[in-house]
This record gives sequence, structure tokens and C-alpha cells, in this order.
Amino acid sequence: MANNAQLSGAEVLLAAKDEIHLQSGAKLSSEGRSTQSGVAYSLVNQGQSTRDGVFVAVSSAGLGDVSRGQTITGKTGNLVVDSGATIASGNSIRLDATKDTQFKGLLDLSDGALALSAGQISFGCCAF
Repeated sequence: MANNAQLSGAEVLLAAKDEIHLQSGAKLSSEGRSTQSGVAYSLVNQGQSTRDGVFVAVSSAGLGDVSRGQTITGKTGNLVVDSGATIASGNSIRLDATKDTQFKGLLDLSDGALALSAGQISFGCCAF
């Protein structure tokens, strides 16, 4: 998402084979809070032999599960969140990357659920 772009809704889903990049000033958010449970997501790369990729979900509903169901190589699937970018939700955030997550932005989650999955996850300066 380009800098200063804003994308919001009751549920917002982003998926890519190679990379999702939120530049400084970009904001991805869900609106409201629902008592509904999360949805199960099955991720498929059409015409590919692997299910590598990146998936981001912000939702007013509960946290949903992610299923890839096929080979994951970790060769692609990067999530990059620049300093000054925001991912926000009142209920659930899922950040799922098969390669790396580099997070330097703001994570705004009040009284909700957070799920992180990646080959390597870095917040700010350091890898964990």
C-alpha cells in the first residue's frame, strides 16, 4: 500500500504470492467489533506447486485459521511494514508470511487477538 493510503472495512484481507508492503503513512484497519467467530481461510496459489505467500487479515470478527495444505518452501512471501505505517483492529489481526515479516510500524489492537506466522519475524531493530 502506498504511503498515506488508507483501507478499512468490517474485514479487510490482503494476499500476495511475493510481497505485501505497507509504506510509511499507510493504514490498514477494521471497523467495529463483532461477536462472530473467525473464518477459516484456505490459501491457494493457482497454477503453482507451492503455497508460499503472504496473507494479512484485519477483522471486526474473531481470529480465523489459515490453511495452506501444500508444500511451503519459504522462498517467497514477505510482509514489510515501514515505520509510520499502521495495522489496526478492535478484534483480530493475522499476519502470515511464508518467508519473512519485517515490522517497523504501529500495531494497534485493543482487547483482541493477534496471530503471527513467518519463517523469520523482525520488530523494529531486531529479529526474534
